[in-house]
Order: sequence, then C-alpha cells, then structure tokens
Amino acid sequence: MLEWKLENNKYYCYKDGVLLKGWIQDENNKWYHLNDKDGSLDTGWFETATDGGKWFYGYPEKTEKDSATHYTGEMATGWIELNDNWYYLLTEKTEYNSDTHYTGECVVSATITIDNKSYTFDSKGVMQENSTTSDSLISDDLVEFIKGWEDFFSNAYYDGYGTTDTYLTIGYGTTKASNESAFPNGASSTCTVEQATEWLKEEINKVATIIKASLGNTVLSQNAFDCLCDIGYNAGTDDLIGGNTWNAIISGDADSITTHLMSWNKADDIYSDGLNKRCLARVKMCLTGVYDTTH
Repeated sequence: MLEWKLENNKYYCYKDGVLLKGWIQDENNKWYHLNDKDGSLDTGWFETATDGGKWFYGYPEKTEKDSATHYTGEMATGWIELNDNWYYLLTEKTEYNSDTHYTGECVVSATITIDNKSYTFDSKGVMQENSTTSDSLISDDLVEFIKGWEDFFSNAYYDGYGTTDTYLTIGYGTTKASNESAFPNGASSTCTVEQATEWLKEEINKVATIIKASLGNTVLSQNAFDCLCDIGYNAGTDDLIGGNTWNAIISGDADSITTHLMSWNKADDIYSDGLNKRCLARVKMCLTGVYDTTH
C-alpha cells in the first residue's frame, strides 16, 4: 500500500516504510514520477534519468480535465495547453523518428498522426500552427524552398526537350501532363505567382502522399519528410523509395544521410553544379531544419 507524506512542502511516497523513487503506479492505475535524486514528487515539466532525457508533465495541482479528476503529480497524457501553446503527451507507446517513445512522453521534433490528422511539433514540443489548418502533408517552408530553386514563368513555354503538350510548362515547372487545367489557352496560357504556388503545392503533395504511404508506420521529423519530398518532386520516387537515401534518412545517421543526399547531384549521370548546391541545401534541411535557398 502506498503512503504519501507531505514534508517541507514536498510530497514523498513510501511503501512498507521505504522511500520510493522513479515511476510508480497507484491503486487507481495513475502514474507518478518521484525524483530520481531525492524521491520528491515531480510536477510540471520534468525529464527522467532512466528515460533518456525524455520530457513528461505532472499536474501541478488537482485538476478537472476531460470530465475526469487528475491529482497533483499525476502523469498527463493527451493534449495540454500551457501559456497559449499546445503540447501532446503520448497516450500509448509509439514508434517515430526511428525510436520508441512511451506513454506520457512529450512529442518533440516530429510530425505524427493523432485522430487521423497530421500534427507537427517543434524541438520544444510546441504544436505548429499550420498543423491542423491544411490537408497538406508538406510544410510551407518546403514550398518556399522549392520556389527558391525553381524559376517562375508567367507564360507557358516548352521546356526545351520538345514542342508537344508533354513538354508544355508554366509557373514553377508545372507541366500540362501533370495539370491540364493550368493551360486553358494551351501554349498561350498565363498565370500569377499565387496560381503557380497552388499548382506547386498540389504536385508536391501528390509526391508526399506516395512517400507517406511507402513509409508505413515509420514517422519522420517534418524536415526529414520534406527532404524526401523535394527529391521525389525533383527526380521522381522510383529510385528514391526503398533506396540508399531513403534508408539513410530513416536511420537518422548524419554521415550516411549526407553521403547519400549528395548522390543526387547529377542529371542524366552528368554532374550539375546547380543540383550539387541543392543537395547541400537538402543536407542542411534534413539535419538542422534550415530551408536554405542561397545559390
């Protein structure tokens, strides 16, 4: 039987007279964490020595939430709002970013699916505002990244490889083969930057849908996922999915990621300085979350 004691304004828990430390579960199946050093009840945000520095949250005081009573120090799960920011604490053991994450752990630096919706969390666990406002799988940062590497053409043109509809192009590289509606006047069609951006988003999300389906239960950080989508958009998904770059990004090994991302610097097996610079930018995107269009 657990015995709680308030000593010097801190709660401690004993069992058979022995001070407890670490995780404990009470008779109501609620979880608490007792400080790894002195055994005092952890409340608010805390990280544990035994869980690899992962972050959890214990209610600071008795709280009514979701038609239930939660007690001081009780481990929180699900959504919590703190200082106008939303955080998500896992409700069950979950695999993402090539690692195992446990019930109550705060989701950080990842995009995960919750109740059939995709949500993105930054390195501090804060839910990003664009997580639920769009059906887009890719971030707005990736759209701007690709726009930074693609030239914009307001007038339709043939891309230099032929003069049939297959090669008719407009905006940020939208082709008639991929989006016939973008060419209402055939080779005389025009567009605005706003129209071209929407077409670009649609095309990237088509690629993203294929990549997400191929990842299955593997969950990547948004920037790593975006990196795969940029390659898929630029070079197609056939050689990407299941290949060396794919496996390197899933593994999370920085050296392997760098090596294989740089292998996409060729067009028709010929080295391209422009592609090499884009590959360097992909490395930065994947490993640091910085979307650099300098070139």
